[in-house]
Amino acid sequence: MLPNLSSLNVQTAERKPRSALNASERAEDGLYCLDKRDDIDPCRSYIILKRAAIQATPEEFAEAEAFFMNEPRTEAKPMYGNKSTRRQCTFGLVQYKDYHLVEPARWPALVCRTIAATQAFATQLGIPHANEYNSVHGNYYPDEGAGVMAHADDEPQLIPGAPIFSYTFLKDDDNTRAREFVIKAKPKKDHIDKTTGGIKVRLESGDLLVMAGDMQADFVHELPKLKGQPEGVYAPRLNFTVRRFVAAT
Repeated sequence: MLPNLSSLNVQTAERKPRSALNASERAEDGLYCLDKRDDIDPCRSYIILKRAAIQATPEEFAEAEAFFMNEPRTEAKPMYGNKSTRRQCTFGLVQYKDYHLVEPARWPALVCRTIAATQAFATQLGIPHANEYNSVHGNYYPDEGAGVMAHADDEPQLIPGAPIFSYTFLKDDDNTRAREFVIKAKPKKDHIDKTTGGIKVRLESGDLLVMAGDMQADFVHELPKLKGQPEGVYAPRLNFTVRRFVAAT
């Protein structure tokens, strides 16, 4: 049974000074406006957070983890001369950038389940063309040194403005070893408050975070690398983002 996302409360995400971001509180289920400062300003960019929206079985996690570990073409390319342990690929029908494209016959079961859940959630939320959410970009973060730098998912291959459904799964569902997802305003966006450093959301196993509205135009997001932390502080992490791609021509 899937939760009903259409019944979530609307809230304003609390933006704290940069110095206070080291100890963020656990956010609860809800629709959070990222750029709303009072009752007059519109909510142009927002996230929807649903804790434990879908849970991966130990077998599903193990299958997906094994796929990334055993498929050499999922290895991330070095950035600025630094090798990353993150692995990624696209389970889809359209080539996304130069990432390894995996044909449907080889998709792990968890990929198919996130697609089915996303189509149901999009229907609940009244998002058009729910059936076009049929591709997943997958990332596997095996250790503390794996992360992704601040970026926006605004490539021309994606349908402009279409919400992106992002699912987090942790090995052994160990939420005591969860990591924080960081959202920051892009520079030169006059309608967004710049006095704060950003918003942190500690994402636990099974959590769904929907990035919607103008978020990709006005904000960037990242999963910071955590080098220097003791080994094993953070759990191996799967992240599946379900997206609407422009059809291949």
